[in-house]
Amino acid sequence: MSASATVQDSVTAALDTRLTAIEASEDSVHAWVQLDVVGAKREAERLDALAPAERDALPLAGVTLGVKDIIHVDGFRTEAGSRILQGFEPHQDAPVVASLRAAGVIVLGKTVTTEFASADPGATRNPLDLDRTPGGSSSGSAAAVAAGHTDLALGTQTAGSVLRPAAYCGVYGFKPTYDTLSREGVLPLGWSMDHVGILGSDPALIAAAFAVAAGRPQAEAWTAPVRFGIADRHFTDAQPGMLAALARVIDLVGEHGWDSRALTLPTSFEAAVAAGTLILPVEIATAHAERYPGAEDQYGPRLRTLIEIGRRISAPDYLRAQRARAVAAADFARMLADVDVLLTPTVPDVAPLGLASTGDPRFLTPISLFGLPSLTVPLAMAGPLPAAVQIVGRAGEDDTVLAIGQALAETIRGTDLHRAAREDGNAHD
Repeated sequence: MSASATVQDSVTAALDTRLTAIEASEDSVHAWVQLDVVGAKREAERLDALAPAERDALPLAGVTLGVKDIIHVDGFRTEAGSRILQGFEPHQDAPVVASLRAAGVIVLGKTVTTEFASADPGATRNPLDLDRTPGGSSSGSAAAVAAGHTDLALGTQTAGSVLRPAAYCGVYGFKPTYDTLSREGVLPLGWSMDHVGILGSDPALIAAAFAVAAGRPQAEAWTAPVRFGIADRHFTDAQPGMLAALARVIDLVGEHGWDSRALTLPTSFEAAVAAGTLILPVEIATAHAERYPGAEDQYGPRLRTLIEIGRRISAPDYLRAQRARAVAAADFARMLADVDVLLTPTVPDVAPLGLASTGDPRFLTPISLFGLPSLTVPLAMAGPLPAAVQIVGRAGEDDTVLAIGQALAETIRGTDLHRAAREDGNAHD
């Protein structure tokens, strides 16, 4: 059961708290494209009517969920922020949604995405500052969690589309190892980089949802000292506030008896980053190869530009880029062998002013390119907007990333780095 439901008399009462938050701020935040209040209330009443043993058998009974509008949900349209798909109804759940429903999750509705999960922004605003971007492409998912509208939300990340909006909005965001969560029933952007991820205000609840969605036991608590790796470059190109927050985290974990050590990124790293700028446009153009011809004027300018670039990249160039990616991924894996996780700033700076851009994904794109599990942990900083750190693990070690993330959250709790409002699902300190 969700944290909100455990302190109230019923699932219905917990749901009412979320619906009240939606009513209070959705007109300004614009996190949702579709809501099913009637259906959510009906499901809450069904769960309340279960015998205690039946309800206890559902690990996520009463947890509310928003679903990014490129993921199919029975009873909802999948329009992907696009004029091209207006009115499209899949009439089935994506497997990741079906597994969460079977565990007792209440689907509230579909959250705003940038157009086809690319770079043309939607209507969503950042609940922490309505004049700033919430990030993208999982814009509505991050904003809905930050505004207290929902316990959890599903998003997707191809470059930085789960962790970046989570960081900008001051919530947790988790991207598993590539293909750990099913991409069936999810509209593709870049097939070799697309990941389904989970956002929430409670890392333990994210871990529980991930275990259900992945069909595995939940991660056990981390009890050993943690060995953090700190990269020597690329991730250091951040604003002073972000670097100061990272330094404070390093000091704090040192006080806790954990270790942090410098890591030298492999010489192949920059070549892989450059390769990503070829790989992604080709895969975007391929994903839209059937829709795009004759419908060019129905696409937003950023997505249209990416498709046109992708159509001009040759097959040999694409294959060379994939080779550079594979070499760098192997080198990066060897670098991680001597630590438990890599620790970096999640984003170079806080959410930028304005709504015309979704922000800078450069600290996240390489991790998506390598298909590694990563979690963003929100932090307090000197101003009203949050900092955040990214925890990156080895491929397949999703549970390690989640367990260390929860341990780090507990270590931060009560310190000057703690942002209590994020864990309460409340948009304001």
